[in-house]
Amino acid sequence: MIKIKHVTGTYKKGTAEIKALDDLTLDIAEGEFAAVQGPSGSGKTTLLMILGGMLRPAAGQVTIQDQDIYALSTGRRNRFRAAQIGFVFQMFHLVPYLSVFDNVMLAAVKLDARTRSRAQRLLDEFGLGHRSTHRPEELSTGERQRTAMARALLNDPPLILADEPTGNLDPENAGLVLDHLGEIHKTGRTLVVVTHGHEAERFATQHICLRQGRLA
Repeated sequence: MIKIKHVTGTYKKGTAEIKALDDLTLDIAEGEFAAVQGPSGSGKTTLLMILGGMLRPAAGQVTIQDQDIYALSTGRRNRFRAAQIGFVFQMFHLVPYLSVFDNVMLAAVKLDARTRSRAQRLLDEFGLGHRSTHRPEELSTGERQRTAMARALLNDPPLILADEPTGNLDPENAGLVLDHLGEIHKTGRTLVVVTHGHEAERFATQHICLRQGRLA
C-alpha cells in the first residue's frame, strides 16, 4: 500500500529550514492500522502531509497503491488524493458558513445523487443525521470531529490519514472517535493515525515511533 524510501522532509520556520524527516524508509501494508507516535517535533505531522500529497519531500520517493505520487503533475496528484486518500485534520477544517451536510460534500469527486445519498448515510452512521442542516458552530467538538471523519470517507478511499484525531477531545469523545476508526479499519481500509498518547494502541496493527525524524 505505502512505501517510503529515503524520504527527507523539511519546512520553513521564519527564515530557517527545519528538517522534520531524516532519510526515512518504511512500509505500511494494505489493511494495516498504523499508529504513528513520538514527541512533539519528531516529524509525525510532516510524515502525514507528505503521505497526503500535500508536502513534497526534499528527497526520496513516496509510493501509494504502486503510484509514485510526487512523479505526478499537481492536477493528477490532486485527483489521486481525492479518490484514494481521506484526511482527518486535528483542527477539523470545517467551513463555518456551510451546513454539516455541505461540509461533507466538499470532498465529493462527483456531485451526483449517489454521492449525496452516501453523504447523508455517513452522517446517519456517525450519529449526525439530525445535525445535517446545522453549521459547525452549533456542534460539539466531538460532533465536529465526526463530521470531518464523514467527509474523509465520502469518496470511499482505501487510505485514511488522521492527524491527532482525538487531540482536542475529552476522554469520552476521544473513545468514540477511536471506536469509529476501529470500525473503519474493519472494512479493510488502511489507516495511518498520528497520536501523542497510547489511546490508539488497542486498534493498531503496526506501531511507528519517530524520534527527530527517524524511526526510533
